[in-house]
Amino acid sequence: MFIALDHCRLLVYRRMRDAQGEHIFCQLPDETICCLPAWMFSPDCTKFTFGAPIVSAAALTELRDLLATLRAAAPCDKSSQEVPKEGNA
Repeated sequence: MFIALDHCRLLVYRRMRDAQGEHIFCQLPDETICCLPAWMFSPDCTKFTFGAPIVSAAALTELRDLLATLRAAAPCDKSSQEVPKEGNA
């Protein structure tokens, strides 16, 4: 979902920092409260441009399904398993 908020004034309700980074809770023009990553408020974001998608939605869906399958099949919570070094059997 895309919300065009360029040149809008938003009422900030709260800022929060957690493991995912800093977030800003603000009131949108329709009076709903929205949580946005703080980087979206950086002046550097004004340099972003829109263009044709580089990756299809179908490809992203396939990637999400693959990652979910891999996560469900993981035998432990480690990101990788140790492989014995050669000669140390």
